[in-house]
Amino acid sequence: MGKTRYVLDGIVPILQTPFGEDGRVDPLSLHRLVDHAIQAGAVGVIYPAVASEVHKLTPAERQDTVEVVLDHVRGRVPVIVGVST
Repeated sequence: MGKTRYVLDGIVPILQTPFGEDGRVDPLSLHRLVDHAIQAGAVGVIYPAVASEVHKLTPAERQDTVEVVLDHVRGRVPVIVGVST
């Protein structure tokens, strides 16, 4: 499999993880964050990362939220997936 090079000439924000009042991840708010970043001109997004409160997520939540982001971005911009623990 070959490597793909992306030109990321612009802002590539780290998306925050939105939590509801019950402390659970709020996927609809994550959709809104993705849309807001892209509409504001982001040329890519990073998720999850330290600024995403990744340490508060279980491995399953990390996988699920990455899938939420990838599905919602739908190829509109590149997604850089963080792999920190």
